[in-house]
Amino acid sequence: MWGKKAFWISLVGLLFLVVLHEPAFCATYYVPDDYPTIQAAVDATWGGETIIVRAGTYTGEGNKNITINKIITIKSEEGPENTIIDCEGVGRGVSFTNVSNLTVLDGFKIINGSVAGTEPYGGGIYCSSASPQISNCIINDNSAGGTGGGIYSTGGTPSFTNCIINDNSAGGTGGGVYTSSGGTFSNCIINDNTAGNTGGGIYSTGTLSFTNCTIISNSTGNNGGGICSYGGAFTNCAITGNSATGNGGGIYIGGGAHSFTNCTFAWNNAKSGGGLYSRSSSYTYIRNSIFYFDSALQEIYSAAGTITITYSDIMGGYTGEGNIDENPEFVAGGDFHLSALSPCIDTASPDNAPDSDLDDELRPAGEGYDMGADEFDGIPAPPPLTPSRADLNNDGVVDGLDVALFAAEFGRAQ
Repeated sequence: MWGKKAFWISLVGLLFLVVLHEPAFCATYYVPDDYPTIQAAVDATWGGETIIVRAGTYTGEGNKNITINKIITIKSEEGPENTIIDCEGVGRGVSFTNVSNLTVLDGFKIINGSVAGTEPYGGGIYCSSASPQISNCIINDNSAGGTGGGIYSTGGTPSFTNCIINDNSAGGTGGGVYTSSGGTFSNCIINDNTAGNTGGGIYSTGTLSFTNCTIISNSTGNNGGGICSYGGAFTNCAITGNSATGNGGGIYIGGGAHSFTNCTFAWNNAKSGGGLYSRSSSYTYIRNSIFYFDSALQEIYSAAGTITITYSDIMGGYTGEGNIDENPEFVAGGDFHLSALSPCIDTASPDNAPDSDLDDELRPAGEGYDMGADEFDGIPAPPPLTPSRADLNNDGVVDGLDVALFAAEFGRAQ
């Protein structure tokens, strides 16, 4: 009898403790209202809470080298342009350790991080065995003496959504991003990052997924101006204006399997493989994509491995079903959107094509799917008309002026 009573007393006590502590697990705290610094708020939580950070520029101890090792949501109140973590040139912004995708960082601008010495990794964000969700953030003007000027990740698969990663630098690899374990990027812009060695925008030895991303104007002192990758899937991505002193202006593939669906490579620059350079035993599949105006000996160069290309517009031509070699007629230099004259309109394959484009406009917009990252949403230009022999003054119209010219010449001997 006493055993049953003790059991019920223990159970009721346990339930009481759960109810007593439940509000704490679901609580929302404000910085600086409830806690003076972001780190102080993180340290005070058990896990499961939400921290709202008011607008402002946060500097000094407790607002840099922020360490997060629990399930928690940290959000800005007024977005990244108004909520800034400024490392002031010493230390990094945020470190994640041993957390799952239930940990969230949303709406911050992280600037002026700088790491060197014994841990020269990740000037803006550092992830170790961590898979946080990072959304609506700007990672800007950070540096690392080694790898990952903006972001460094190892042992986890973080996700980045609606983020801008720009103007970061690394002395070694991965000016914008370095990852050895994979992750996902959606609706992100990765631009104007630099690396002393390889992977100006991104260096990855894991398997990455990129959807609706723009990778533009990154540079490196070696290979892979935009990207150096060992495995990944790219959909609706524009990879333009990147440069490499070595090979692979747009992307340098070091190995592994890659797929590119409805991507646009243009205006990239390298010694060889202006758009894409493939090395080692890799498999690359390209579909519904555009590789044009990249400056190198070849748009696509394979030193080894297998490259299969279908329904794509490749400068210089490439054997494969549905491929063409025609000026894609972009809107303007530097703008990869298709003009009404583009031969890439309605010429892509519907098989496994995405249902929207880089601008989140529906596919298909016309009679068929378009090649490249942009789906043209206007009316394609009609084919040029065959000039009429009756248009004597060549103004494109047969009218009274042509009749007058004919009458003046009628009956005149040659």
